[in-house]
Amino acid sequence: MQDSRRVLRQLANLRRSIACSCALALGCGTGTDDRPETAAYVSAAILVPYCGRAACHSNATRAHGLNFGSVDDCIATMQSPTVVVPGNPAVSRLVTVLTDSRRVMPPDTPLPTADIELITRWVAGGAEGLQ
Repeated sequence: MQDSRRVLRQLANLRRSIACSCALALGCGTGTDDRPETAAYVSAAILVPYCGRAACHSNATRAHGLNFGSVDDCIATMQSPTVVVPGNPAVSRLVTVLTDSRRVMPPDTPLPTADIELITRWVAGGAEGLQ
């Protein structure tokens, strides 16, 4: 059990390293965020690798009733009436938790500010892909 957790952590760290390398290679540091603001992208690129880990919001744990273990699980979870309120990030649980300065998510590796901003813009813009 301990070994499988270690392997999952290593895989998550590898995914983050690859994502950061790709972001740098593509010039994401230029100040323009050209990433798609869609449910599929937010799920696959941000929520599954950062939040859907075994100890957090996975199929097995579903901490606080949130399951980000796969893209399909993310979309189903975000379709809950309080998790994402299209057009209203101020009352969307996903955004309020990520932007709450009293708790950092994920606790071990905080979500980058650019990712939180992307999620907030996506919700504010109507949460494309959830309808």
